[in-house]
Amino acid sequence: MPLLVASAAVTLAALATVQAAPASPAPATIAIPLEKRVVPDDHRLVNEQGVVNFAVLDQTLSNLKGKYAQTGQAAERNVGHRPFASGNSRRLARRLARRASTGSESLSSYQNDNLWAGRISIGTPAQSFLMDFDTGSSDLWVPSSQCTTSACSGKDKYSASSSSTSQAQSGKQLNVQYGDGSTASGPVYSDSVTIGGLTATGQTFGTATTLTGNFGSSPSDGLVGMAYPALSQLQVSPFFNTLWSEGHVARNVFSFRLAAGNSAPSELYLGGLNSAKFVAGTTGYTPVISQSYWAINTNVQVNGQSVSGLGTLNAIADTGTTLIVVPTADAQTFWSSVPGAAPYSGGGGYYTFPCNSAPSVTFQFPGSSTKWPVPYLNLGTVSYGSSQCVGAIVGQDSGLNAWILGDSFLKGVYSTFDFANNRVGFSKLA
Repeated sequence: MPLLVASAAVTLAALATVQAAPASPAPATIAIPLEKRVVPDDHRLVNEQGVVNFAVLDQTLSNLKGKYAQTGQAAERNVGHRPFASGNSRRLARRLARRASTGSESLSSYQNDNLWAGRISIGTPAQSFLMDFDTGSSDLWVPSSQCTTSACSGKDKYSASSSSTSQAQSGKQLNVQYGDGSTASGPVYSDSVTIGGLTATGQTFGTATTLTGNFGSSPSDGLVGMAYPALSQLQVSPFFNTLWSEGHVARNVFSFRLAAGNSAPSELYLGGLNSAKFVAGTTGYTPVISQSYWAINTNVQVNGQSVSGLGTLNAIADTGTTLIVVPTADAQTFWSSVPGAAPYSGGGGYYTFPCNSAPSVTFQFPGSSTKWPVPYLNLGTVSYGSSQCVGAIVGQDSGLNAWILGDSFLKGVYSTFDFANNRVGFSKLA
């Protein structure tokens, strides 16, 4: 998960301009197909027999902690506070600071069963990259053509010297560190970045001349962060915000359809909502409560009943996270309301439940009476032939007093991220 570092000269006032209306009429919306990329079996959360790989789960959660500690640091620098900071958020930040002498930002975890990735191009002439799109971070990162480490093998790489529109950003440095020790580092550039025929000019991004560890196992080349500018380690406009401010999209809104299995094509839709992907009249919006992450409030129910001890919760909609990761105490309270559930014997914040009696779990958001189900609560079995399954709601002190709603929830809804009205929408899938 990358850590992007910058001694940026961009002011917060300049960052705020990315939300301003475009100077000229914007074109229509555009759909970006997302490819499903299968990772090697030993890097999957669940193997072909449906058994959970706890080592990969551990690594995923370690990366997640790093990601939120680092984006929290960026928010504190950019807007003066860490959103939803819990008591251990600064301890996590100090631990990361000991690993790397510079500030940093995290890429989304690549250790998923499947990844949803789409194509962008950078430079003049265009250089193509397969990228993950992450609503839990704000910066853009790709490998460099100068990378000589084995982890770069097989990846598309950015060549600054081959682009007539490339400009080096002196004083800035990409410095990436996963929770497992994998690293990436290199210079920062600005260049034209294009997706689906829409071009953001002068977009700032990091490039890696060195990659080590598990970066090499990722089927994607890099990441496009799509959260608010407050999380930008580079203190620059995120890619979608640049598209909007330059007048390239019809609305300051984007949406995701993240498909499970082979149920339907996955898609990122820029500039609005794709009416073919959801049921008309089912969209419910809830206000953003912190313009940093896509942060909202929610309530959770088990088998139709509110969970005693869990009232209104902070939550973050994060396409770069596989699981639903919650504070440890909340996980204990939640799973105590599930019949037959118990802490996993190996620890780690995981919980198990009888495979033949999975609970019905729903979330309800302010502004709508709809209760949205979690159809992918079951990650897989504890072991081959076991009758115990592992729950996707995991207890972990990530430094946030918030529930991180990853793909285990988002695959079950059509999700809309609305900068114009500072709100998140969920719709029933078509």
